[in-house]
Amino acid sequence: MNMPYTPTQVDINAAWPSSSQRSGYPPVREKIVVRFETSENFKLDNGDCYPFIRLTAIPERFHEAVQQLSRGSTCPVIDSDQNTFYADDVHRWLRAIGVEAEFVAP
Repeated sequence: MNMPYTPTQVDINAAWPSSSQRSGYPPVREKIVVRFETSENFKLDNGDCYPFIRLTAIPERFHEAVQQLSRGSTCPVIDSDQNTFYADDVHRWLRAIGVEAEFVAP
């Protein structure tokens, strides 16, 4: 189940409905571990810092899928890096292409 997988354009196109509806995900093709970061400027209601994922923290073979599925995203820029996304969104986008991500602290 954890063989390296590179999504094709067909996989990405098929991921659009499930990535926006948060349901109907395909079976898990690969499991990965991704480091998240936090910013003191963005906190949850309980006071914890909200987790963000940098595109560079995701294996490069998934970059195109994340960039395409993130179109229209309203993730804030936490610093000068334009490719930083909410962890929940990255989870949803990766899951839509059959990748299950475990997010870990730096």
